[in-house]
Amino acid sequence: MELITEKNQQILGTDLGPNPNPEVKLYDFKRPDKFSKDQIRTISIMHETFSRLCTTSISAMLRCLAHMNVEMVDQTDYESFIRSMPLPTVLFIINMDPLKGSAIFEFSPNLADAMIDRVFGGRGRESGKKTDLTDIEQSIMEGISLRILGNLKESYSTVLDLRPRLGQIETNPQFAQIVPPTEMVVVVTMNAKINDVAGTFRMCLPYLTLEPIMPMLTAQYWYSSVRRKKSETCVKVQAMKTASSVYFEGENLSLEEISLLKKGSMVAVPGYDRRKAFLNSGGRDVLELRLLPSSRRTQMHFSPKTDNHPLTDQTEKELPATKNAAPSLTEIMSEGLSKLSREWTQQMGDLKKQLAALNVQSITQPDMNGHGDSGITNTSRGRPFGFIKYTDIDYLANMLKIEHPQLIAFILSCLEPALASLMFPLLPEEIQVDIARRIVRIESVAPEVLRETERVIQRKFKYIQDRELIFPKGPEILSNLLGITNRTLEKKIVDALEAEDPELAAQVKAQYFVFEDIVLLDPDSLMTLKKQVNEKDWILALKSVDPKVKEYIFSAFSKEETARLEERIVSLGRIRLQAVEEAQMKIVQIIKELEETGEIIINRV
Repeated sequence: MELITEKNQQILGTDLGPNPNPEVKLYDFKRPDKFSKDQIRTISIMHETFSRLCTTSISAMLRCLAHMNVEMVDQTDYESFIRSMPLPTVLFIINMDPLKGSAIFEFSPNLADAMIDRVFGGRGRESGKKTDLTDIEQSIMEGISLRILGNLKESYSTVLDLRPRLGQIETNPQFAQIVPPTEMVVVVTMNAKINDVAGTFRMCLPYLTLEPIMPMLTAQYWYSSVRRKKSETCVKVQAMKTASSVYFEGENLSLEEISLLKKGSMVAVPGYDRRKAFLNSGGRDVLELRLLPSSRRTQMHFSPKTDNHPLTDQTEKELPATKNAAPSLTEIMSEGLSKLSREWTQQMGDLKKQLAALNVQSITQPDMNGHGDSGITNTSRGRPFGFIKYTDIDYLANMLKIEHPQLIAFILSCLEPALASLMFPLLPEEIQVDIARRIVRIESVAPEVLRETERVIQRKFKYIQDRELIFPKGPEILSNLLGITNRTLEKKIVDALEAEDPELAAQVKAQYFVFEDIVLLDPDSLMTLKKQVNEKDWILALKSVDPKVKEYIFSAFSKEETARLEERIVSLGRIRLQAVEEAQMKIVQIIKELEETGEIIINRV
């Protein structure tokens, strides 16, 4: 670096201050610094607030320990940011309304994996799944994004009324081109930890998006706006002679959900997320409040909502009623408690009936001819995944092969035991042990997660045509046809199948029983059959049969009986083949009836 000479001073200006040889800073015109140090510092402070809010909301949502903090804030070009991301990853493209532009919120893949695992009742650990998000996983991540965007809105509230909305979720960074590659962006990197899984969250804010509020991103403006906001919205409630309280609107819980509450259970408070509260005095709401952001967790600040709060609609005649509400408060509470007690008793009676109905299940398997119910019918409408039937198992198992193992374990835990036992063997062998382990260790799952999972699966099922129709498998259909046709055609078809595809022929023969299969009966079963068949039918059936089959049948007869039968068979002379086949089919029918009653055993293997 050359020293600045007198000639150079004339070019740059003569007023160089006390240092005649200042240090020259290199400037990269391809990556110009569009954010000052003060603006970077202010953005860091705002996202420190954002990380604290996310720590609280994510911990509550996942019901486990989660922690986030800002590691660094840096500016770079958008192309460098895109190249730094792994593939696949999880990207939230956020519309930063009212700002004219978008931002990106990126999850580390291992953190997204741990969050999905935890949401479906796992321990919040990595599963090793490296594929893109499925429809169900994407739907769950959309729910998680709502909490994150709510925290982002609050962290920016000192600068502008930000209304962030989720645009889309991407797993390939190349599909997230929100600004030109050379555009400068500020990247906020936050360290995050969910149970034992550590990773990063990154927020990408383009200069084009933040440009309208750049003058506000200074420490002077930010701190002055905080002080001004506090002074302008601070509300004092004058001393009142009646008992007063401030409360938030909570989640509506059913009696079943209330009965499952225990120490440590968490209940959603939607009113708190919407920063909406009420001032109750004398047993009635008198003022609607708005919760203001506070840097101290031990304090809450409220401001009255300027429109449509209860006092606005009250007339002067109604106001004294509020003032004189205290004397009758005890009576009102007593009457309310009595009414609540009666309703509780009635609701508990209805609940017991519903719980009893949960144990009533109708399981109907289709018969060999394809008749009967379409499968397993759940008589309780409230059972999770009650819409899944016997005919859906193959499709469901095939659909779940690409899903997160914890999601598969969750669905198997909710299904009817009979349905789950049919689906479990259809899953890939390499994940069956892992899923079994997850079923044993599964924990509670939020109701909204169950509803969202059911919604996505039902949406997939609606594309299946004729779901209520059930068709037996091919070998069953053919065996039923061969069982009622004549023996000549039957033998012709089976012989042709054996010559073309022995394995397929074996499947068909395993589904039905022909007269020659008598050799599959054990000696005791053959003796039982002998007593049930008329001697005349034996004579006709044995007129045209393989010598080995005849020899095995005669093993159940004495020598005298065998000689008598042989003599009568010879004396028949020439007879119609139809008569022989009818006799053989009659004996086969007797065999089937005896097998159904358990009196004989057919060794089909």
